[in-house]
Amino acid sequence: MSHRSGWHAVPEAAAVLGAMAPRPADLPAVGPLWRYGTTLPGAALAAARRSPHGPVLVDQLGPLDGEGLARAVDVAAARLTGELRAARDSRAAPAARPARGAAGGEPSPRIAVHARDHRGQVATVIAAGALGVDVVLIGPSVGTARLRSILGRARPDVVVHDDATGAGLAAAVGPGIRHYDCSPRTDPAAVRGEPSEGPARPADPWRRRRVGTLHLLTSGTTHTPHATARPGVRRAQLATVLSLLAALGLRRGEPVLVTAPLSHGHGLSVFSAALVIGAPVVLGHGQNPERWAELIHTHRVGAVLGVPAQLLGLTQVLEASAARPPLRRIAAGSAPLPVDLAARIEALYPGALVDFFGTSETGTATIATAADLRDAPGTVGRPATGVRLRIRDDDGADVPDSVTGRLWLRSPWRAADTPGGFVASGDIGHLDPQGRLFLAGRVDDVVVVGGHNVHLGEVRDWFLRQHEVSDAVVHAVPDERLGCVLHVEVDGVSIDDASLLERARDELGSARAPRRVDTVGAGQALTTPGQRGPGPSRHEGKSRVSQTEVPTIVRNDAEGQYEIWVGGTRAGIAAFHTEAAGTAFSHTVVDDEFAGQGLGSALARGALDDTVARGETIVPYCPFIVAYLRRHHDYDDAVQWPDPDQGR
Repeated sequence: MSHRSGWHAVPEAAAVLGAMAPRPADLPAVGPLWRYGTTLPGAALAAARRSPHGPVLVDQLGPLDGEGLARAVDVAAARLTGELRAARDSRAAPAARPARGAAGGEPSPRIAVHARDHRGQVATVIAAGALGVDVVLIGPSVGTARLRSILGRARPDVVVHDDATGAGLAAAVGPGIRHYDCSPRTDPAAVRGEPSEGPARPADPWRRRRVGTLHLLTSGTTHTPHATARPGVRRAQLATVLSLLAALGLRRGEPVLVTAPLSHGHGLSVFSAALVIGAPVVLGHGQNPERWAELIHTHRVGAVLGVPAQLLGLTQVLEASAARPPLRRIAAGSAPLPVDLAARIEALYPGALVDFFGTSETGTATIATAADLRDAPGTVGRPATGVRLRIRDDDGADVPDSVTGRLWLRSPWRAADTPGGFVASGDIGHLDPQGRLFLAGRVDDVVVVGGHNVHLGEVRDWFLRQHEVSDAVVHAVPDERLGCVLHVEVDGVSIDDASLLERARDELGSARAPRRVDTVGAGQALTTPGQRGPGPSRHEGKSRVSQTEVPTIVRNDAEGQYEIWVGGTRAGIAAFHTEAAGTAFSHTVVDDEFAGQGLGSALARGALDDTVARGETIVPYCPFIVAYLRRHHDYDDAVQWPDPDQGR
């Protein structure tokens, strides 16, 4: 086992205090921290008080000072309050609204924010939290199919987008859900009607308020992808947070360039850390390496945060630059850091590189300093303060140092809700005698593409849902810039590879979409990159249900779910809400013995659009159910379906 004693928090706290450089003029910042606690709204509004006339944020419109940020938050709060009121008034039957949390009482209001990183997005998220509104933060590159699924699970009252995501949202948002644009306004007249009070200027500044919970979408590191809550820092987590702040080495007044998206745990953590320290944040996600280099020079950036794919591009630009900026810190994370890239950064900026490893569920787990990366190339470092690591075999027994096994970690973020406090990360690796962690791969079908965890089964499932595809094989191919990329082999009828690839990019998003789609003949699959060979049977590993029975969907009120039955075999389960009227489906699959194989998406795409209820049994008359059963249960779709007008 490897761990870092809590005593390390003492020198780390001293280093963080020195970086913050507190002054008597900072006293007004106490108000937001008292009112909103150690949360994102508390840190952001305190930073605005500490630097009213200095830059707090830099986006495509330029620097935004503390007073500007506070004003933007109040304007965003007024708009959001009005939209939530309109959404509440438009619900004809509030009592029939599906509950989102614990039973009893009206659930807290919730919004989804699907936008690029800019002052409009930041102000909206801060305002929502300060108003006690829960926020689901969705990255701008999410494809329409995934966005539809996310919104179906989250069931927000209002969806906030910007001019870059509005078009994709139109194809994913459900009927009756309010949505509006939070894009920054360039016209000063647009904010003349700003409110006289709001989160930044409350009427009762010393009244403590409930802060809304911020939810990030995980990549499914420890289980199925889901939204994980990011509340404020609790006392037990303080030592780990200090460890992160000390390793980042940020300084008050020195800008930090954040190229990772704020919708990602890595980007949000550094953004929050910069607010605490008082370092202006330059938002760089979505820009190219040349633009990052320009931002570094223009704003005299002292620290850069990015995923390895982004840092590779920036390194190439800086290596070719005659005027090299004096960066003090370069922080990597979210994906494996190639040894050769670490060496190139070390050659450019000796001692500046630090690498972080963690998950959205568990927070920062390990930190590799420049010395660690020099002495033990390939390591992801030692545990952050307050974190414990264990390597176990398949039976759960601890293994000695240098022996590869499954990684289990205990973090202040997860210790309270897991048996024994340890959670399996899904990674394979080993510890060296110095307690440094080395990762060797994953135990599941997850690969990392440019810092995003991608489930190969999820990608294959999408292809199998396309009407022209009868089989698909997904391959992860090494890539110098992104770590790996996906190539897909498909079999079917009248397939247009280019059209299929374009649809995949639109619906899966940039990280999950393959870079190449190839059509192969029946029985052929790619066994190794660039080499064709006999592929697996299209029914290999699938359960077989009766091919002569008509599928039925049964509503099981006792269990609160719909069930697909074929010939006495239950083929899948999807949740529903007992207060929902008629045959309305939730888009969430809560239990499916063939998880990830398409049932939830098939139902969400309209499996009950053409059905007839006969008592408790619903006779489906829909090709989506046929397709699901054919692909995953070896079901013969030549079976004659009943005429829906005749019932059963």
